[in-house]
Amino acid sequence: MVMRNPEIANFLGQAPKTGDFRAYCATGGFKLPLLRRMRSGSYELGDLLGTKERRLQMMFVLRGDHGREGLVSCDVRRSGAGMYKAYYFRSLAVHLTEPTKDIGESTGDVVGDHHNLIVVVGTKDDVVWKGFMRF
Repeated sequence: MVMRNPEIANFLGQAPKTGDFRAYCATGGFKLPLLRRMRSGSYELGDLLGTKERRLQMMFVLRGDHGREGLVSCDVRRSGAGMYKAYYFRSLAVHLTEPTKDIGESTGDVVGDHHNLIVVVGTKDDVVWKGFMRF
């Protein structure tokens, strides 16, 4: 779905690969063991009964050509039950970054990174992760 966006496909190239970093968090729905969850006391009644909407938040890196990378963050929800369940994206965004070739005259270090946020689904307020990592 991300690669259908022409700006992202142009930036990362035709066949980007997933990077080493992948993270996710699944919440909602009914989960076992129920007794341990009840004893912990950190859950609401909706968590215990499984009535909260199932939700999955994910982040992963796509590596493209020439050191270009994109950090994909998404928020996927499930609605309905049984045969009528459907998954939908509440948010899908890509933080694109490209190392610059500018070299500082005195230090010889690479100066800054070029980065851009593209929101594919949702709005900027819905984006799971609004910052950008710098190492």
